[in-house]
Amino acid sequence: MVDPYVDTWLDETTFIRNFKYADKEKFIWHQDVHDRIVKVVHAKKCFFQFDNQTPFQIKYGDVIEVPKNEIHRIILVEGYLILKISEIKDYETEIQEKF
Repeated sequence: MVDPYVDTWLDETTFIRNFKYADKEKFIWHQDVHDRIVKVVHAKKCFFQFDNQTPFQIKYGDVIEVPKNEIHRIILVEGYLILKISEIKDYETEIQEKF
C-alpha cells in the first residue's frame, strides 16, 4: 500500500509530513519507534486519535506528544494536513541494541 503522505527531512530528527486526502483505509492505526513531538502546521477537518480514546480535532499551532509504541492514527476528513515532526531518539538504547 502506498503511504498517504510525503516526508521532507529537515535534519536528522525533524521532518515535514504532508498528507493529502485519500481513502480512509490508508490512514491506519500504527505506532512509532521513537517518541515524537508533532506540531500542526496546517489542518482542515483533521483529527488525531490515540487507541481507546475519543478522536480530537487538530488545528494550526497544536502540539501533540506521541510516546513511542503508543498506538494512534490520523483521521483526514477533507483537504490536506501538514505536520512538523521531531523524533526524540534514545541514543543510549540504540547503541546497546547495535552491540
